[in-house]
Parts: sequence; structure tokens; C-alpha cells
Amino acid sequence: MLKPSLMRSPEGLIVLLAALLPLVVIAGLCWRTANLELERQLDAAADTAVADADRLIGDIVTGLHEREGLVGTDCTPATIEQLDHLTYESPLVRSAGLFDGKGQLYCTSRGAFRADISTAAGSTRRGGLVMRVGRAIVTNRTSLIVQLRRDDEAGIGAVADLALFDQLATPLSFEGAGAVSVVLGEATPLRTAGRPIESMAKHPFCVSRRSHKFDVAATVTVPRAMVWSLFRRELALFGAAGVMLSAMLAWLALRGIANRQSLTRGLRAALRRRQFEVHYHPVIDIQNDRCVGAEALIRWRHPDRGLIRPDLFIPVAEETGLIIPITRWLMNRVRDDFEGVDLPRDFHIAINLAPVQFKDRTIVDDIRAIFSGRNLSPAMLVLEATERFPIDDAGRKVIDALRTMGPGIALDDFGTGHSGLAYLQKFHGDYLKIDKTFVQTIGTDAVTRTVVDSIINLARELDMEIIAEGVETVTQLKYLRQRGVPYAQGFLFAQPLPFAEFENFRRTHPSPCAHHLKAEEAPREEVPA
Repeated sequence: MLKPSLMRSPEGLIVLLAALLPLVVIAGLCWRTANLELERQLDAAADTAVADADRLIGDIVTGLHEREGLVGTDCTPATIEQLDHLTYESPLVRSAGLFDGKGQLYCTSRGAFRADISTAAGSTRRGGLVMRVGRAIVTNRTSLIVQLRRDDEAGIGAVADLALFDQLATPLSFEGAGAVSVVLGEATPLRTAGRPIESMAKHPFCVSRRSHKFDVAATVTVPRAMVWSLFRRELALFGAAGVMLSAMLAWLALRGIANRQSLTRGLRAALRRRQFEVHYHPVIDIQNDRCVGAEALIRWRHPDRGLIRPDLFIPVAEETGLIIPITRWLMNRVRDDFEGVDLPRDFHIAINLAPVQFKDRTIVDDIRAIFSGRNLSPAMLVLEATERFPIDDAGRKVIDALRTMGPGIALDDFGTGHSGLAYLQKFHGDYLKIDKTFVQTIGTDAVTRTVVDSIINLARELDMEIIAEGVETVTQLKYLRQRGVPYAQGFLFAQPLPFAEFENFRRTHPSPCAHHLKAEEAPREEVPA
């Protein structure tokens, strides 16, 4: 059961984050979807507005192209009739006319007419503005004059009504909230519709599109509040899923914290009730085929859950500080196991230390109090630190204090972290343990073998003894022996053993390596067909 103060603890923060994360993610996705949806709608509206302008202007241009044969002809009744027929084909066209190479109108759909084309828009009582669009378009505030000409030669043109353009275009209002503006060139308006932009809030949402046929651009603008409207719609659709996911993650976080708290209480109870065991993983001198020591490994035999794997409880023990009393118990047990045992002078026991144990002198005092004057002396210990061990002033002082008592110092799991030459030079260890992930690929991957060789060479340059972990095949053993690696441990020799079994192994199997090599090299019997 969780404590009431959970929400004021780091664990409570984890639960809170687990609960909020899905909601934040769902809200972010809904906001992104709302923006994309609004942008899509505005794109479609702008494309439609441009397409309408292209269609209406294109109809005029097409009609003029169909009558280009009239250019340069006399202003006969037949010519006037064909020009007048253009005003029926396009509802925008008010009149059409022919002009000569000097820019003079000489024939229109209303009859013979002579005027300068640059002032042709004067019939609408306003001056004209010429803009290049395909061939050319002359426009003013109320009229649109489309001209077809060939490099200032004689041509044909038509006058269209902008007011009709605005009426014939497809209405786009966005439910009365948005505005559409279609302009010719830089600023000549062809159409405006919808809500005035000035009435919208600051920083409205807008999208612009430009025609690929004519010098026409359309801009669609809506208030920024429309994004919030779409966001609320998306949130209504997906918010329930976010709430369910949030509840699930919060429940998983609470369950994990509850398990962690239960594991922490179980570790404390295991210390009181002596539920821990020590198993010894033999270390073999593979050059001389002798068992020269072992690595002492902690095991937790839970009364209900059975044997719990170290990787499940050691991280919790390190984070809660329980690793210190657990290691102290392990060292006392190792001392008692080997008390009175006749041990070779070069025999050693390796004990794993956590990074937190290098922060003060507690481990130094514990080793001195537990092993001084005992059968298993401090000099027969090898203290293993992982690459997570911090090389700082406190850690350096702890190592120096340990060295004065005689234990060797080993760097465990080398190659799995971020250690480099600089780290090893600062570490000043006596042993370098090659991680099993590299050893187990010997014989299968040339690149990995190169890594193993590099580690071996690096250890020799730094005058460190090498211990290969995870040796499981004779091929791996041969490879390591050929490269002069002195020590190894792995299932090829034995798995971690209780003390009595380890002692039996040490006494009755003085040459396990030779035994395995002979078994591998023995000739196979042929099986009769």
C-alpha cells in the first residue's frame, strides 16, 4: 500500500508525469491536427478562388484567341458582329475591339471607334493600368481590359466588368468568419468577399495562392479563434483516449512504485531474516589450468518468490543505500566461509562494489574490521568496480586507502560503457575484466575479435591483468589462451556455486581447462551406416 505522502515524493512526481504525459501528447496532436485542418481548408479555398479567376479570365482570353484572325481587317459589319458575339459568350465582357500597331482602337463590338488603347479604359471614366499577364491585361478599379498583341503590333482586346467578376465568382465565407481577396498584379482588386480583415483579432490565420496562368493571387484570411474551434472538436474526438491512456500509465507507475517499495521493504527484511546467500563463480588460470579464486555473488532466496535475480534487486539496493549493509553482510559471510580453509597463497575472492561505496571511507573501515587478521586476508581480495564508478577526488582517496590494505582493484564489464584510455589511466586498476558480450562472439564475428584484441593490448600497455568473463566454448578458451589472457570464468568451467560445491570443485577439479581441451581434441568414433 502506498504511503499518503506519495504525491510529495519523487515517486509522486513520476506518477504525476505519467498521468500528464498522454494528455499533453494528445492535446499537442489535436492542436497540430487543428492547424493542419484549418490550413488545408484555407488552401482549398484559395485554390478555388484562383481557379475561378483563371476560368473567368481564361474564357475571355480564349474568345480573343478565336478571333485573332480579325486583327488587321477592316471594320466591316461582319467584323463588328463577331466582336459583339464575344460579349454574349462571356457574361463579363462589356465590349471588344481591334487596335492597330500604333495602339489606336479602330473597331469595337459597338461599331467603328478610334481612340488610343492606353486610354481605352476612359470609356469607364477612369485611367488604365497595363500589367503583363500572359499577353497583357489593362485594368482599373471598375474595368478589366484583356489585350492580345504581338510586340506592339496590331491586336485585339476586350473590356470586362469587375463588378460582374465579383458576382460570378464562387462565394467563400467560412461561415461568415473569413475573408477572401483576389488581386491582379500587386494590388488591383478583382474580388473581395466575406468579413473585413480589420474586424478580426490580431495575427489572423491566412493562406495565399498565386495563379500559374495569369498574374492573379488569392488570399484567404480567418480569425485565429477558428484554430481553437477545430482544436476543441479534435479534443472531443480523441480526449477520451488520452484520459484512458493517462489512467493506464498512472496505474502502471503506481504499480511499479508499489513493487519498488515492496522490494525495498523485502530487502530490509531479508537482511534481518538472513535470506541472502553467497554463490562463488570460479576464476580459472587458463594458462596453468588451475582454479585460483572466485567471484562472490549475492543471491536472495525469497520465502514466497524463490530465488530472485540480482538484476532485479541490486539496482534498488544501490538507489536506496541498502547496498552498503548488504555488501557488509556478504563480506562477513565470505570471511566465515573460508575461515579455517587451507588456501593457496595466490588465491583471491572478488567482491563487487557499487559506485556509492566509493564516496566515503565506510568500505575501507568495513574491510579492515572484517578481514584483518583472518584466514582470508584483505590482500586476498579483488574489489570490482564498474564503469559507472566516478573518478573524482573522493573516489581516488578511497582507492588509495584500499590499496594500503592490499586488495586488488578490478574494472568490471569493460567495453559496455564509455570508458576510454583516459578513464583507465585515472582508474589505475590491477585487473581488467572483458565483458562477456565480447567474449561470446569470438569465432563468429571478425570485427568483435578485433575489439577483444584491442582490449587485450590496451590492458597490457597499462600493466593490468586480464580476466575474460562469460567463456562458454572451447573455441573461446583456445582463442584467449593463444593471446596470453591469464584468467577466465564462465559456464565452460562452472556456474556460480554454493560454498560447499565450490570447495568441492576447487579441490577435485584442479585442471578443468585441460579436461575440456582433451574432450574437444579426442577423435570421434565413426557411426556405422
